Amino acid sequence: METSSDSRGRVTLFEGAIPALKVTRAGVSRPANPVPVWSRVKAVHFVMGGTLERVAIVDTHGRDAMTCIVHMVPESQRAKHCDKCPKTHRTTNAACSANLGIDTYASTPGTLYDINTGRTHGRWRHNGVYRGTSKTCLADFVRT
Repeated sequence: METSSDSRGRVTLFEGAIPALKVTRAGVSRPANPVPVWSRVKAVHFVMGGTLERVAIVDTHGRDAMTCIVHMVPESQRAKHCDKCPKTHRTTNAACSANLGIDTYASTPGTLYDINTGRTHGRWRHNGVYRGTSKTCLADFVRT
């Protein structure tokens, strides 16, 4: 488990990118908000077709189900057709459709595409819900 502390002295324990427990300065512990922290994600595995959301696998449940962290990309990144940059758009990424000036390959809604190769990983649906202003959520994916 990793830890981080904020300016108010609260300590958060993380399991990967998911907050597990928060401890206040008074020593009171309480369950953390289950919204994942995108900056703690180490590897992005897929791009969701249509929305270009980034998907990072947390756990797999057989061949047809998995738990993932989903991150909504900014509208500016989606408008440029940025599809090969794992987190934010990089002008130095020679494989990105935005830098090549072409339309994205990830255009079929509900289809997962491998972020490195661009190959399709099949059609999936997920139950992720973004809370408040958060652009990241935890979601269960099921192959359709």
